[in-house]
Amino acid sequence: MAVSVAGLTAKQALEKRADIITNVQKLKDDRGDDWTADDDKQFDAMMTDAEKLADHAKRSRRLEIAQQIKMDSERQDDGTHHHNPNTIDPNEKGGKDQPEMVLVRVKNG
Repeated sequence: MAVSVAGLTAKQALEKRADIITNVQKLKDDRGDDWTADDDKQFDAMMTDAEKLADHAKRSRRLEIAQQIKMDSERQDDGTHHHNPNTIDPNEKGGKDQPEMVLVRVKNG
């Protein structure tokens, strides 16, 4: 079989892998107790392809994360700041009305 991973995104590789695994299951179901040496070879080839695709997807995803970290670092270095939607900007509408955080201690007993 020998699947090619050239040019595949992580998502595409995982989709191809899912198709292969579906075909492996179909082969198993179709052959049942009549499994042959040729079935073993076909199974091994399909599983090798599935592993190759999984490895490619994992590597691609890690490279995407590394690229994102690099871009974030470069943005910080050049002084570009990006708005974090999880923070409150007091200059935005409603921001001035937001209460400050208060620490409350509860006495036990």
